[in-house]
Amino acid sequence: MPTTSNGITYPTSSGHTRIWEHFQTLAEDVDGLIDTILNPPVAHLRQTTAQTLSSGSWTALIFQSEDIDTHNGHLTGVSDNQRRYTAQVAGIYEFSGAATFTTAIGGNRWCRWAKNGTEIGGSGANTPPISGGQTLLTARTVNVFLNVGDYVELFAYQDSGNPVDTYVGVTYAQSSMSVKWIGA
Repeated sequence: MPTTSNGITYPTSSGHTRIWEHFQTLAEDVDGLIDTILNPPVAHLRQTTAQTLSSGSWTALIFQSEDIDTHNGHLTGVSDNQRRYTAQVAGIYEFSGAATFTTAIGGNRWCRWAKNGTEIGGSGANTPPISGGQTLLTARTVNVFLNVGDYVELFAYQDSGNPVDTYVGVTYAQSSMSVKWIGA
């Protein structure tokens, strides 16, 4: 009997070939699901080059570094893809992350998530800047259903009246995005 890549065997027959084709399709579908469960999409992206954020404008953060990206959902060599994680497997994903701003006075700092360029409701967070230090703003953790090709971005905003850079001085404080597939 034929087997799938995970060793699932399925019957074949010369008679009633349509039924056996369904068995094969079912076995391959189960095999694919097992692969995803055993090796789910996971990514952790970091910003390693400072990015200037204009006052009063939402800006998608650029992530130049991948600590892990099991399914190539983030491509560092393509400018639009540096801003986003693109689903290679459909399902529910958990997104967490943070935006870190350099020392600057005035205004407030925000971050929020967007799916396919549209704000995700209830995903925003804000804080006033920290006097004399960097402001690290943790984004709300969100669960989002993505079809293959859908993407999520982390946006940052500030309204100090002047441009403000993101902070990348030490690795533990860099802006980041973490992605985890949690189910179909």
